[in-house]
Amino acid sequence: MKRSLKAMLLILPIFSIAIRTLAQGPAGYQECGPETYFEEPTNVAFGNNGNYKYLFNQVGQIVFSRGQFFGGPSSAEVEKAWYQTISEMDVETPSANLKLAFSKLKKHLIGESVLTPKEITLQDSIIQANISAIGIKKEIIKQSFELVRTYEETEGPLFDIRGKRIMLPREVQPGMEIHYALFYIMDAITRSYSAAKLEEFPEVYQGAMFKTAAYFPGMVNPPKDAGTVYRVKVKASQTANWGTPIYFHQDAYSRRPTGAYVAPGTLVTIKVPSAVVDKGYTIRIGTHFWDLRYRNRIARLDRATIIYPVIAETITVGSPLGGNIYFEVPEGKEDGIIDLEITGAVRSPYFSTREYNRTSLEDWNETERHHPGAWADFESDKFLMQVPTSWIYDFDNPKTMLNRYDRAMDAVANLLGKPLPLGTHFMFRQVDAIMRAGVHAPGYPEINVTYDPTEKSDGKGNHIMLQSPVEQPWVIFHEMGHSHVPSFFENETESIVNLLHVAVANHGFGMELDSAFGWSVSNRLDVDLDRAAINLMVTDPFRNDLPLNRDRMSYQHRGHGKYVDVVRLFGWDALGNMFKQVNEDYNRGIIIKKTHHPTDDRILRMSVAASADLRPLLHFWGRPPENNSSLSDSLEAAGLNPSREIFETLEHYKSILPKTLAQAQAHAKWMFPKEGHPSADGHDLERDMAFIHTDWNEAYAAQAIDQIERIQKRYFPKSWVGK
Repeated sequence: MKRSLKAMLLILPIFSIAIRTLAQGPAGYQECGPETYFEEPTNVAFGNNGNYKYLFNQVGQIVFSRGQFFGGPSSAEVEKAWYQTISEMDVETPSANLKLAFSKLKKHLIGESVLTPKEITLQDSIIQANISAIGIKKEIIKQSFELVRTYEETEGPLFDIRGKRIMLPREVQPGMEIHYALFYIMDAITRSYSAAKLEEFPEVYQGAMFKTAAYFPGMVNPPKDAGTVYRVKVKASQTANWGTPIYFHQDAYSRRPTGAYVAPGTLVTIKVPSAVVDKGYTIRIGTHFWDLRYRNRIARLDRATIIYPVIAETITVGSPLGGNIYFEVPEGKEDGIIDLEITGAVRSPYFSTREYNRTSLEDWNETERHHPGAWADFESDKFLMQVPTSWIYDFDNPKTMLNRYDRAMDAVANLLGKPLPLGTHFMFRQVDAIMRAGVHAPGYPEINVTYDPTEKSDGKGNHIMLQSPVEQPWVIFHEMGHSHVPSFFENETESIVNLLHVAVANHGFGMELDSAFGWSVSNRLDVDLDRAAINLMVTDPFRNDLPLNRDRMSYQHRGHGKYVDVVRLFGWDALGNMFKQVNEDYNRGIIIKKTHHPTDDRILRMSVAASADLRPLLHFWGRPPENNSSLSDSLEAAGLNPSREIFETLEHYKSILPKTLAQAQAHAKWMFPKEGHPSADGHDLERDMAFIHTDWNEAYAAQAIDQIERIQKRYFPKSWVGK
């Protein structure tokens, strides 16, 4: 019988519980501020009403806001910060419970006292109910690692169980109880690492590793000489964001690669200047920020990273999984370029075009790309990316790749009215075994490309992420738009974001505008502005002079066609200057709601930036004014006149509108050429195409033309419109 993990763990403090409870915080925890400094070892939790993410044995400043230390948000509606001081908790009772349960699971694994699935589940529940004590006492820490080693010796590493690759559904599967139990024990061990414990019990942590590290993040052997010292410069500064906030970048620590890697089970020391101690800086071990606890599928350990607050000049770090070493900088810090001294690490590939840490192609080809760390970093002032080292060990020219991404960042920044470089990278990408959400999503970092850790590569950098930005899947810049675009018309959340790819392809790389526009949704080069305009004109809202609704704009060319038409007529600066003004106003305290920029204010701003009255063009594309009389006065005061180019554009659109059923059918099949399509059972665009494929006639065409002429009569001189 299948059992829900959430149902199984209702009594537990560590994992998500999908029911409401009377208590807001975990049992034994107290509420604290979103940024709290803990002087002594403390267990911390982030979330509310039963939905929590935990870290154990933490010392120093912990940043709860936006889930900064917790790999993103929990699933709680209102997230709060909680803490439990270890010196004030009962350690003996949970430690004894863990000791007994660990012993029973170990005996089961070695066949000494085999448990039933129900008995395994009971021991798992006992462990999770007492898990906050897993990293406190030496005996329990040692026993937890021994249990993991026994599991790996008898069953094989996680995700390679008995030689078979297994991806686990979040729902516990019958017969797999022991694997789920060890998965969550290993996850808890990772959450319990702290510099204080590594320094207190080095004999326990040295050599303590998870064999599943060979699967993810990757196989890396310890250094031949643990005394090897590596020195690297990092930038301990992150200026405050300029203009409107960039979602997920806001309050995020800016990541600084070091080109060093902690091999699984090794202890590494890092020396930092005294000037950065106890100022909120952190050291991260492991490339992957996102905690995947709330995904419905398990593709790796949920938490594959460990954060160490910089609270001393020398910090001991480690990880049972291993991972790249990063120095992380809070927003607003200005300590300049500093030197780090790292002892006991191995090197990982790192290519940088930053002035203080520039890599030459000669160094890359001869040395850097051959380093054994499992993940490679590529960084410029504007862009950061990590990919598996297996992809790039024979990759010849990362400089060209980074320069291309910089061109893309410049194109997006010019469109959105942002100066570059900002305090942190304008885009941060990485690949993971699974996307961080059930859908594509923005982020710092964004995870919109996945990979199979077992797949072989020739190392020549052929993966799509390493190719030109123009060639990227359209969703990459779509998701960037969600975090970066300063403001939207109402209901265009899933349409204006596609404009970024048009800017990259056309403004950044010179692709013809119609082709860039087509590529921006579903990578369809064959959908140009004319096709998008037809998709719009045949709709019932268009014929009846109604605004285009969200469903007819989202993920469709006709949604952001209005912006591309503005660019075609007036250039990219017509949009860039509008967004620049929105950013400058934000800096002055004039804040516009990102997802609901008042219609008339936005039309006025766009018109001023284009030096033309854009009302008729935007009305055509489904965005009429709300108070045309008032807006007309404002446009007149700004000295803006009707545009002959816009008038001729509307004349052109009248000429291409399908007038007959045969013409409409040809267009509908162009949009949906597969057999059996377009279908009335499809999404909104396909339903519109199914309608014209069967029902379009001259009367409908006449209604659409009448609507265009109503727009012309409303906004243009009578002498232009004629009868």
